[in-house]
Amino acid sequence: MIVLDKEYAFIDLAADVLGLSRTERGYMRKFARDFENDFSGKLWERIIARIANIECTDVAYKDFCDGSEAKTASTREYINYRGHSSICGQISNCEGKTGWIRVACYNNFKGDIDFFLIPPDHDCTFDSKMIRFNYNRTLDTYSNSLEQYRVASVYEACKKIEKRA
Repeated sequence: MIVLDKEYAFIDLAADVLGLSRTERGYMRKFARDFENDFSGKLWERIIARIANIECTDVAYKDFCDGSEAKTASTREYINYRGHSSICGQISNCEGKTGWIRVACYNNFKGDIDFFLIPPDHDCTFDSKMIRFNYNRTLDTYSNSLEQYRVASVYEACKKIEKRA
């Protein structure tokens, strides 16, 4: 069975931001079942474009005309060889990004989306073209310097970014 919690969370977010009707939300849930691999990523791009009032460009390494990128991620449980578990995730395809990265991370353990606005000069650790992170359920924090870039709302993650000179 396909788990669609992440996609459904993004549909709920989009419904609020884009003002979707109950019928439109139902259609989107069907599309999510049909196109689950890339659905939440494309929906996240549309949410950013609407809130920030910017154009999607889909040029290499830049999703938007302001040079920023949209990324989605999710958490998962990892059990190491000794049987210890941790909650982790990754933001993939980050190599070569020169602009801001707007991240929406579906946290399976909270059933909610956390947002990050990562600047071009960030100090997150890159490992094989991705930013890997752990999540501490007790403290509700993310590791590997990612926590410092967490923002309180979708609107903060999507705010208009001024280009640097």
